[in-house]
Amino acid sequence: MFALFSAAAVPLWRRVARSTNSVSKSNPFLNKRADALVGRVFTLEKPIIDGLGTVRIDDTVWRVAGPDTPAGSRVKIVQADGASLTVAAA
Repeated sequence: MFALFSAAAVPLWRRVARSTNSVSKSNPFLNKRADALVGRVFTLEKPIIDGLGTVRIDDTVWRVAGPDTPAGSRVKIVQADGASLTVAAA
């Protein structure tokens, strides 16, 4: 019985693995959340002082780097480097 189940499971598994691979191709930012933010505009939560500040995006606070800017200003994400974002005035 185990041998029959194993023999039937191999083609089924290949079909499932193939369909899962196509999902990652349709969503290129699936595991690259920061890269998906490039080009979007957000409001600064804390001012950028000495080149560092924060912005709240959904439920996450991101560290941003850029020119000194007061809190509440609109900034555009121009680059993502790990968990740090580079911004410019929007």
